[in-house]
Amino acid sequence: MFVVKILEGTMNNQTKKVNINGHYFNIHKNVGFIVEELPEILRDLRQCLLQNDTKGISSILLRYKGQDVNGCLYRCMDTLLSSEFEQYCLHLCWYFIDELKRYKIYQSNIFKFMFTNNIDIAFNNKIRDGQYHSEDTGIPRRAIEQYLYFKSEEFILACKHDDMESVRKLFPPLGEIPLLNKIYANEKYINYFESFIRRVGETLIEEEKALSKSELVRYILTGTSKPEHKRDQRFSTFKELKIIQEVVTYVYQSIAKKPNSYNILDDVWKVREKNVQGFTSLILDFSLLSEEDKPFVKAYIHESLTKTGASIHDAWSRLNSIKIIYTRFMELPYKDVNSIFYMNIHHIRHLLDYLQQLRDENGKQYYQLNSISLKYFHVKLFIDWIIEKYDWQFDNIFSIVSFHNLKAYKDPTNFIPETVVQQLEQFLEELPEIYINAWEIMMNSGMRFSDIQGLESDCITQDESEEISVLKYINQKVQKQSIRSGNSKYHIIPASEVLIDAVERQKKLTANLRVIGSTKKLFIVWNDSAVVPLDGKTLSMNINKIIQKHDIRDDNNEIYHYTNHQCRKTVIVDLLSQGLSLKKVADLIGHSEETSARHYRAVQMKKLAELDKEMFEQLFEETLDEQVKGQYSNEEKKALIKEVKLGARETPEGHGTCVKHVSFGPCHKKKCAGCRMLVTGPQKLPKWYQLYDEQQQYLKEVEEEYKANGEEKYIEHRSYQAEFHLLNVYKRTIEKIENFAKQRGISIEQYRQ
Repeated sequence: MFVVKILEGTMNNQTKKVNINGHYFNIHKNVGFIVEELPEILRDLRQCLLQNDTKGISSILLRYKGQDVNGCLYRCMDTLLSSEFEQYCLHLCWYFIDELKRYKIYQSNIFKFMFTNNIDIAFNNKIRDGQYHSEDTGIPRRAIEQYLYFKSEEFILACKHDDMESVRKLFPPLGEIPLLNKIYANEKYINYFESFIRRVGETLIEEEKALSKSELVRYILTGTSKPEHKRDQRFSTFKELKIIQEVVTYVYQSIAKKPNSYNILDDVWKVREKNVQGFTSLILDFSLLSEEDKPFVKAYIHESLTKTGASIHDAWSRLNSIKIIYTRFMELPYKDVNSIFYMNIHHIRHLLDYLQQLRDENGKQYYQLNSISLKYFHVKLFIDWIIEKYDWQFDNIFSIVSFHNLKAYKDPTNFIPETVVQQLEQFLEELPEIYINAWEIMMNSGMRFSDIQGLESDCITQDESEEISVLKYINQKVQKQSIRSGNSKYHIIPASEVLIDAVERQKKLTANLRVIGSTKKLFIVWNDSAVVPLDGKTLSMNINKIIQKHDIRDDNNEIYHYTNHQCRKTVIVDLLSQGLSLKKVADLIGHSEETSARHYRAVQMKKLAELDKEMFEQLFEETLDEQVKGQYSNEEKKALIKEVKLGARETPEGHGTCVKHVSFGPCHKKKCAGCRMLVTGPQKLPKWYQLYDEQQQYLKEVEEEYKANGEEKYIEHRSYQAEFHLLNVYKRTIEKIENFAKQRGISIEQYRQ
């Protein structure tokens, strides 16, 4: 019941001073409204508050919009209906947060909703409706604080009882800083919370799920370790808690110590491999294989991992090869064949042709011949294992298909042009010191990045007999071969001052990490969880960022793209360019003379690069088929020459340039040799000589094989004739190029080396 009295002396004023149940208000209305209508309005308002009647409250407030009653009604709720008003505000907090998932609410949202009964308006900061209330109104704010207090208490209780679902549901409206302030102001709460985080860690160890700090916090608070978007910066305060770092490190290092424990019956395995204190992991997915092949492939990969000492990367590569051979074969019209074991020689030859013809949306080959050869080899190893393991009585058809001239198809690593090196070294100081040290060691030793990862703190020693400093390292690529041959696993080279300085700087840089990780390895980092080897991808990524930042370009005015192996190639090319013998280079770098010879050809290509550009226009005009040449307009010809200079028109074998016009349609040829759309010249003679010699040697081997099998009329065989025809194509091409060079006074002796 509301008792309304107008104070004496204000009866005739515009603004009356009114006493309602002992509380004073100033109301700018007539006496009749104040005495007769206002009590009824307040009773209706109280009833609506008690019943959470949002529509009724809005109706009352809207009815007096623009009159000097609206503000009074808010003040009356604050003083006369404070209990009912607070309970209603708590109801709105629940409605906004729990039901509508509007996690950030303020006093203004409550007032705007009361006035409009419209959620969109209530949470639109640009709309000012619903602000008709006194400045000292405090109940909605207290209700929000009370609601969040209850929710934070529930959050802590959920942590105590390991109620992960409630933790994730309760967290969003609390705000990480207010919540953490509440938790870390109370020892009991700290214990509940941190014990909960540690128990989450134990669960992650059981699931073998190692997460970063950000991933762990997201996993705990949202249920997924994945960010919402690329620049997701949520929970930045949460992730820096000591307990988060503690659990992340504990989980990571505990999983690193565990043996692989995948279930062989599962189609997806997660496998690990330890490195220093940490590990690398890979997913092995068998789901794309046929049900007939799966058990055998799983058994094969399992044995590779557990009995042969193969790395997880080796196992992944073998499985990937088997999957690609199977899945690509299923794209061919042999629907009755659903197993690798049922493929015959015609199937795998058809597949070979199909794999070479596959192109992506840009027209590039999906699989180079070297890659296809490796996949066939991996399947051959798998079938050999099956035959031996289960004593199966059938031939391995994958051993019948042979790949020759593979080196002619290999895309070699480029050396770094001198102009790029000079530009890059101006800005290397912008990199972290570990990257600078790695670069200097690779560029002054020819070591691979994998060799750098194995460098130890005692790698610089003295050679007493020669009285010089030397660097010893493990050549990762030939380590097993060296040990089998009875040689030391270490490769030793003279150590220049630059090398020694880089090693000494790296020793100082990682002194503490080597103690933490109990390792002698030099190129190690702390990954927020453990001491692990430096990753090669981070080195190349950071160098490429420098290249992008400073617009470092090559001789073709293209932004240069760096890979770590280019350092090794650059050292080899420089040594050969200085006149060192193949044997000396091989001894220094740690590879065979045959490999050095291949790099020597790269030196020749370096000398001939400019000739390649200058000669193309002349070759295009004088040697190209008239029908092909006639397809090009002058503008198209200019664009073609630009593509040639950028290397975009180089053939896969590297023996010339393809000038196929778009009007000729897609290319279905397996080989470029003999094609009328191939432009080639003297600068490509080394490749033609190589192709001719290798084809000649291959034909000799074929002839010997025929004779060994008592086949004297092998010349009549179509397969032999095809290979012999290819040899003649090489021969005629060489003669044509040599005649072209002779007519222009170009010496071809330089190309015969």
